[in-house]
Amino acid sequence: MCAQKIADVAVLDSSPIQALHRGAVLSHLGTLFERPMLCRSVADETTWSHRKCGPKLVPDLKAHPELAVCAVSNDVLRATMVTLFRVYDHRNFGRRASKNPPEVVEYQGKFYAWVGKKILTHSIPDLEVVVLAKQLSGVVIADDGRLIRAAADLQVATMTTREVIASLVSAGAIADASAVLAKIEATGYVPTSR
Repeated sequence: MCAQKIADVAVLDSSPIQALHRGAVLSHLGTLFERPMLCRSVADETTWSHRKCGPKLVPDLKAHPELAVCAVSNDVLRATMVTLFRVYDHRNFGRRASKNPPEVVEYQGKFYAWVGKKILTHSIPDLEVVVLAKQLSGVVIADDGRLIRAAADLQVATMTTREVIASLVSAGAIADASAVLAKIEATGYVPTSR
């Protein structure tokens, strides 16, 4: 009997990819999601990290053909920054929120949006993860608080590494969450708890 899939698409950030690899459960993502995916910048970062840190800490993406890689247009990222700035501005400034559209600039791996002295920044990989999940009605798997907040602002569902591991236990794909978490934490990475 097959377990119910959580979502059709899951888009992973780089930290959960590495954590799930360290816990030896990365290949089980297909149990929970029809299409586990990476955005291009996360795939590039993972490939670079694999070369620098080796296979014990970072997976070789060639060994995981189930992880599809997809690119996101810079125009879409810019439009997303405008939306995120509006949410940020309204949440933090309420009625004093700016009525002018923000200026959006890409610089050194980040997008900056600002009006006057109000500024919002997001790294390109974080934006790509959220945008890809939003476009495909998927779930973001992340341990980064800023990325989780951006996903919430865009009404995209999120899961942390710990929640993925708990779901794998519930689905019967792995037997013991504490053993997996112990393997991950032995490498120096502590997954986020909500």
